[in-house]
Amino acid sequence: MLHNKITPLALFVASTLLPLSAQAQINMQQAAEQTFSIITSMKQRGMQGDDVIVEHGKRYIMYNNHRFELHENNYPKFPFPYGGAEALVPYYDAFPFLDEKWDIVMNSDYGFYFIHDEFGSMSSDTQGCFIEYYPHQSFADDKVMRFENRECLSAPEISDIKLASVYDVGATITWQGHVAGNSYNISLTQTGSRTAPQQFTATEPNFFLPQLQADTQYQVQIKACNTTACIDLDPLNFTTETAKFGFHDGIRNLNHLEGDIAAHVSLMQSHSRTAPFGNDELGAPDAVIGREAMLLVTPQASDINQLWVEVYLHGSLIERAAMLSPSSQPKTRCKSCLPWFKRLLL
Repeated sequence: MLHNKITPLALFVASTLLPLSAQAQINMQQAAEQTFSIITSMKQRGMQGDDVIVEHGKRYIMYNNHRFELHENNYPKFPFPYGGAEALVPYYDAFPFLDEKWDIVMNSDYGFYFIHDEFGSMSSDTQGCFIEYYPHQSFADDKVMRFENRECLSAPEISDIKLASVYDVGATITWQGHVAGNSYNISLTQTGSRTAPQQFTATEPNFFLPQLQADTQYQVQIKACNTTACIDLDPLNFTTETAKFGFHDGIRNLNHLEGDIAAHVSLMQSHSRTAPFGNDELGAPDAVIGREAMLLVTPQASDINQLWVEVYLHGSLIERAAMLSPSSQPKTRCKSCLPWFKRLLL
């Protein structure tokens, strides 16, 4: 019999309902777009004379509490980024995405290069994976502000998005082409509804959509991102099944776990369902060691999208595996209490 409250079995949520502000860090394409938008805005203020300060024949604008001198072509001059933390403050205040992972290198004509420590590179001043600002008087805009991406990772190549499984109040979607480090923004819309789309984030190519309405049409839109860029996938439309009631509905929802996740845990063997402990009081059998069992987990939280199970023996990790979502339950269709499951050898 297992001890009261399972501790060797570590269950954790890898992705739940998250606001977009909790997404992975900004990618290179997004950083370049923000950089060029800010510089263009500063240039336009100079062209329009918007709060331009003139002193001793030089023109300046104030931007986020810092004063920047303007070139004759109205592009801003940036200070030398050397000399300690204070020298970097004007950059951090002007470009909010910058942090300690970005290297700032001075360029000619008071321009700069932004190079990310992890996924940026610079083989030369014309080739690599970096953002360049070079406000030379004779340059066109596309040369003044340039995203050099020849050494960047290619954008994600994702395909074959499909509905892996669906039932009355949930569905699982999958896609091909996942690469470690990719992140996904998932938008779920109820067809014909005026309610704002639900927004999710994921890091794996398998995602469960919970809390759906039975016999209802939905559309899923996925944006796949890596450190270089993002792509929008074709939308997927599906309809949930009619309302159903199954064998796992209506069970006592106890918490068998310790830690941050509360969940009811059951083990299925040979048509019988057993709890991890307390079976004597219920007159139920214990799990048979050495025999395959189906692990059923019903979290008390209803907004879980991905769930993994880790199995430890004497403190050593034996197995880590993704649990199948409720919509993938074999040979049955249940309602709101349908568990996550995984076959294990006890």
